[in-house]
Amino acid sequence: MNLLRNNRSRAYALLLITAALWGFAAPIAKEAYKVVSPAQFLFGRYLLASLIFLPVYLIFSPRISFKLSSLKIYLPLALLGTPLCLLPLYLGLQYTSAIEASILVASGPIFTILAGHFFLKEHISRREKVGVAISILGTLILLFKPLILDGATMKLSLLGNLLITLSNLIWTSFVIFQKKCHHIDSSKLLLISSLISIPFFLVFVLFQSPHTPLFSPLLLPGALPEIIYMAVLASLVAFWAHTEAQNHIAASQAAIFSYLQPVFALPLAIFWLGESLSPIAIVSFLLIIIGVYISESRS
Repeated sequence: MNLLRNNRSRAYALLLITAALWGFAAPIAKEAYKVVSPAQFLFGRYLLASLIFLPVYLIFSPRISFKLSSLKIYLPLALLGTPLCLLPLYLGLQYTSAIEASILVASGPIFTILAGHFFLKEHISRREKVGVAISILGTLILLFKPLILDGATMKLSLLGNLLITLSNLIWTSFVIFQKKCHHIDSSKLLLISSLISIPFFLVFVLFQSPHTPLFSPLLLPGALPEIIYMAVLASLVAFWAHTEAQNHIAASQAAIFSYLQPVFALPLAIFWLGESLSPIAIVSFLLIIIGVYISESRS
């Protein structure tokens, strides 16, 4: 019993750290977009992350074993959890505000609860159904806000919101797949995710800007500090912490920490980027967190 309680407390601490590091990520990335594209930013992030983590992994795990049976699990997980999930998220961030992006990411637990019911046979109580319905309402209000308020920028804002929602769905598939695979070596998954992201994002960089220098934009003062933060803290530390926490608690319990991300994103977005919090965004965020709270609270 004590071991179970300790594992749960450790998982909660890791998820709180993850929520903070990923919450800061949207405003930080948005600032870097002034000098680099989303694809360039992600390429630099995972190139640096791999250069840092690979020697660390080789030192502490000298016996590297990547059997075919193991790769059949780790490769799809790595693709879902990193490049396939992050590309629509960071492309969407280019077209919407960091505040709205973080609030939409906070709706992720609802997708996880629904997916857990259908794919992991997790029971959804009447209370959870009410919470899910409230959170979905909040998500839809923010998702389609551009159709009502954004005027000339409506199409781009709507595209950004849709891309971030797509990222939520891909992340949910990653979480469910990981739970079905039971215990996953978080360090091995982190290594494979980082390495596989380099060629993935490089292709997009070359496709979008074939004549742009590859490395010099990443070293500009407006991009390098942000890339270092994302590579070390948001990639290596946060991804490892999230994967490790998932090994000890249910997918729906881990997902609830996603709604804390806007709490960390809001101060940076408002005071650093100069963004404003609209009344609709406030209403949407409140509906989402109320719905998640109802869904996750125990009667």
